[in-house]
Amino acid sequence: MMPGTDETAEKTLRTYANYVQAYALCCEDTAALVTEQDKLLASLEAKVPADLEFIGIQSKRGLLSLKAIAVPNSSAPPALVVVASHWAAIQAYYAVHGFGWAVLRCLGQSYNKRHSVFVERMRSDVLSRYLPRPFNICTRGGLGSSGMRSIEYIGSSVSPHAARELSNLASPTKQNAEVLVCKAVQTTRFGEIDSRCSSKRMPGKPLTVGTRAAVEKDLPDTSFADFLWRMRCRANYENPDMFIYAKDDRYLAERYCESVKNVAATFCRLLWRVLAQATLGSELPSLPDLGDLGEPLRG
Repeated sequence: MMPGTDETAEKTLRTYANYVQAYALCCEDTAALVTEQDKLLASLEAKVPADLEFIGIQSKRGLLSLKAIAVPNSSAPPALVVVASHWAAIQAYYAVHGFGWAVLRCLGQSYNKRHSVFVERMRSDVLSRYLPRPFNICTRGGLGSSGMRSIEYIGSSVSPHAARELSNLASPTKQNAEVLVCKAVQTTRFGEIDSRCSSKRMPGKPLTVGTRAAVEKDLPDTSFADFLWRMRCRANYENPDMFIYAKDDRYLAERYCESVKNVAATFCRLLWRVLAQATLGSELPSLPDLGDLGEPLRG
């Protein structure tokens, strides 16, 4: 293990824990979420879905993934803390993937197994139309052709200056939660921009400013769905080491897992409300009941 790896891993996990807790703080007022979403759902026309079986299967898959998110308690052995922390984001993504495809199919989209397609369709067809803040907050732009950040937050009044001034490691509060949410999608966007730029860089040659600007311009807005997918990839492939050190800070691990589960459950309940509105009057006996996940959103 390289020197400093443990410190870097802990910092990465703490950053993600802060971002997810910020989403959780923004979701605490469920009555406000329902009120805001009801206004968005007013324009959604109900119809009988074309594929009830697919919708039922995907919803049940989402529910099972949601139930699989474990929150370790103070007496959990270190190995369980590591496993729970590692799998939390993965299960959360697949919970959203299941309920998300149920909604997308109900809205007339054909299933596509590519995750990039799912993330983009969620942003364009669901989050931006039928989900309230903080889930509809997106970011666009990048560093800009002059090297200065030209970031813009869609769906939020947070300024780029406020986001730059707040550290990723700042403790989440009700006052700074939305700023951290904006930083979450911004960091996700910069990571995707860097990845795309790396694939365009010629060996031994620096990337031109114009090439980076073109990548930033062509990249669609970055959303909560991108952030969740990024967390899943970090946990699965890119940086699983960060979870090995979760056992050394049990409070951090517990806070992270609890926030991931709460945010995923809230998001899936909001998707469920979209599904219920879109299929109003239809017979959907195969769809699962979210009641056993805790107090559901009511409207």
